Amino acid sequence: MLRAGNQLAYAIPLVSGSDPEQYTTPPGGLTGTATLSRDGVVLATTPSPAFGALAIPDGAGTYTLRSVGTRSVPWSVVGTAVDVAWTFREPGLAAPAKPLPLLVVRAEGAVDEQSRAPAGKPFVLALTAQRQPGSGEFRLADLRVETSTDDGEKWTSVPAARIGNGGLAVVHNPPGEGFVSLRITARDTEGNAVTQTVLRAYQTAP
Repeated sequence: MLRAGNQLAYAIPLVSGSDPEQYTTPPGGLTGTATLSRDGVVLATTPSPAFGALAIPDGAGTYTLRSVGTRSVPWSVVGTAVDVAWTFREPGLAAPAKPLPLLVVRAEGAVDEQSRAPAGKPFVLALTAQRQPGSGEFRLADLRVETSTDDGEKWTSVPAARIGNGGLAVVHNPPGEGFVSLRITARDTEGNAVTQTVLRAYQTAP
């Protein structure tokens, strides 16, 4: 994501995997919206959560971009909905164009080829935070993880330890067959932040 004149151009690999060295192109079957706000005031909305351009004022400011989408595809039962909100500082039209400091946190666990984890057992997630390439070095200041087993109706905080620009979280998987949704919140020392929610992030199986 970067400023292109009076437009904020974005191409967001929503529903990507956990590998920090890989990303997906905008996935098929995804519908939703992207909304740009400044100081709580909505500036623009578009019916394209993964890529597009939104009008942005000339001056520097702190903005929030929120992408919300649902996905229905015949080959997967995980990653059915995403809701990601980035808060970031944009230096304004007069500043040299460069990638903006958007954060993402990759969560990786020992699932099988069908994204299934053992039911009823503690499950360790390795967390890796990243910013856009070219946006500069950063240091993570906060990292939190919540889970849901009812598609986001109720969320529960889970133990998480921040280690450098990442960390570990321990999820107690529910018994029997089901799904675990993840909500991860991160903030760097410059005030850039992300809250990323994925419904049905992985399955559980006995």
